[in-house]
Amino acid sequence: MTSDGAAPRILDVSWGRMEVESLGVGKDFVLYPGGGQTWDWGVTGMSHDPGVRPVDVAVVLAHAPVAAGERVAGLFHSTC
Repeated sequence: MTSDGAAPRILDVSWGRMEVESLGVGKDFVLYPGGGQTWDWGVTGMSHDPGVRPVDVAVVLAHAPVAAGERVAGLFHSTC
């Protein structure tokens, strides 16, 4: 969790690896204002085909309500 309410910053990206401020190293992340978490595709059954599913996006929206004209959160995958 960030102390200023901003989403954690991605500090480094390479194939299959991301380093995220206050969250450490992982492959995929969900980041939103005030925090984030690793993104475990297996939880929702996400795969490259058919791709990101509404349930994956719902995780983001649950943590970061959409505000008009603002970028509030994202799903980040390091191997595509």
